[in-house]
Amino acid sequence: MVPLSQAKKIVIKLGTGILRTDQGLVNNTCIETICKAVDHLKSQGIDVILVSSGAIGLGMARLKIKKRPTALNELQTCAAIGQSQLINLWQNKFDCYDLTVAQILLTQDDLSSSSRHSAVVNTINNILSTNAIPVVNENDTVSSEEIKFGDNDTLSALVAKAIGADLLLILSNVSGLLDPNNDNAVIPVVSEINSEIKALASGTQNEMSVGGMVSKLTAAQIATENNCGMFIGRGDDPEIFQKILQGENVGTYFPPHSLPLT
Repeated sequence: MVPLSQAKKIVIKLGTGILRTDQGLVNNTCIETICKAVDHLKSQGIDVILVSSGAIGLGMARLKIKKRPTALNELQTCAAIGQSQLINLWQNKFDCYDLTVAQILLTQDDLSSSSRHSAVVNTINNILSTNAIPVVNENDTVSSEEIKFGDNDTLSALVAKAIGADLLLILSNVSGLLDPNNDNAVIPVVSEINSEIKALASGTQNEMSVGGMVSKLTAAQIATENNCGMFIGRGDDPEIFQKILQGENVGTYFPPHSLPLT
């Protein structure tokens, strides 16, 4: 069972695939479901940090670009245009609950440099103390390589590690880690990330997203080695949080202290 109700600090990572519809439009239903769940969690005294992808996709939509660019400068342009829309989208949705969001844009250097790492942690904790919701994303506009964090999977795990989160929820358009030897059934619990588990992972097949299950297993390694459980499930399921609370097997849970990838 995923210890959602027992957690004190939760990081929720939202992939591009659930924030946009297949037609490239904003998935308002999914976003509103997330906002309602976050409001409920906060009413229980749980701190929530969102790690939200989607800036590049929203920038593409604004510029009427249908195929994801490959050139770094084009990706950065889409990110710069889309990031303001992304944070405004979250604020507009959270206004219904009288909640405030705070934008945090990070690069790998921000979490690898000790002084900048401390600044990031202090800022997030100060934001949480005001009852606001940190919304974290990779700072694509100044990144020197195309993709560093694997659609923010790794970034979300590093944020969870930095702030001492109890639980990381990675919500995307996949049901969890699937077992091809059992009719692609979802594996409910993975207590050890070994070579057999790694062999089940694959990259994304969605051109709007990057990373796939490979980056999610990397995130699981980081999280579980730092006393943080991790869950992978479908963020486009409007009842996903209710099902988790009821103990239903609706995804894959990685308990803390799993063995490292080999």
